[in-house]
Amino acid sequence: MLKQKDLTIKTLALGIEALFKKNKIDYIKGHACLDTSNSLQIKHKDSLSEESISADKIILAPGSIPSQLKVESCQFITNADPSQHSKIISSREALSPLRIPEELIIIGGGVIGLEMGTIYRRLNTNVTIIEYLNTILPELDSHLIQEATKLSNKLGIKLITGSEVISAKNEDQNITLSLKQRKNGKELNVKAQQVLVCVGRKPNFQGLGLDAVGINMENEKIKVDESFRTNLGNIFAIGDAIKGPMLAHKAEEEGIAAVLNIVGKKGHVNYNAIPSVVYTHPELASVGKTEQQLQNEGLNNIYC
Repeated sequence: MLKQKDLTIKTLALGIEALFKKNKIDYIKGHACLDTSNSLQIKHKDSLSEESISADKIILAPGSIPSQLKVESCQFITNADPSQHSKIISSREALSPLRIPEELIIIGGGVIGLEMGTIYRRLNTNVTIIEYLNTILPELDSHLIQEATKLSNKLGIKLITGSEVISAKNEDQNITLSLKQRKNGKELNVKAQQVLVCVGRKPNFQGLGLDAVGINMENEKIKVDESFRTNLGNIFAIGDAIKGPMLAHKAEEEGIAAVLNIVGKKGHVNYNAIPSVVYTHPELASVGKTEQQLQNEGLNNIYC
């Protein structure tokens, strides 16, 4: 299974590189840091040598990294050495496991948490999902949440909702988490060989130099106008770096729109028509606003 996964990723990556070559796009592998609004300092990935490049226009699309969780007695740092069997992992390590654990606790009942949970449960791992809110997949329509809950129960996944992780204890073979139920304040303990932290993702701004050049931020993301332009007129930003769902196809549409705006045409993204998929089995899919969102806007005469 992992060989198939790695082959798929390699094929897709090589396909993109082929498109770069076909369209005469220079491709530099390295880490970029903004020097000025028109220049970047590049540290090459292979040779670690550095070079400076400049451009009239720059689009920032740095993607995202897993968010981390800190609780009493334990900091859930998930960038573990992949050569070691870590007790605390992120979704990145979960997709390249050295072995399948007998028990797995997933902190976070959102899309990634549920996807990882169903994968590992089908590999015969005993899975427990802990969600801070009162329901899994809180961003989805209530009908889809009901189906996802039934699917989880059918697979044998234990769901603990409305609960907060307050402390963690690292034991010889396991990690024990202490939980506090938000409704009644009761505490309970759960333990497993491994803990998978899925509490969301955040933009990957590490070493990008945003502060140095003075790019304006809003809610820990880059602030852009309707043309995806930052406060520095020649720098644009798209994807996970700006507000909105962290979805690859959303970023792709924003990239197209940003380029159209740069060349003097009108680029636009319809955010009311962004599809979303939860890769469970069977899959869950949605597009547009949820029933609850429409009702909150006063549109009660709707049919689902």
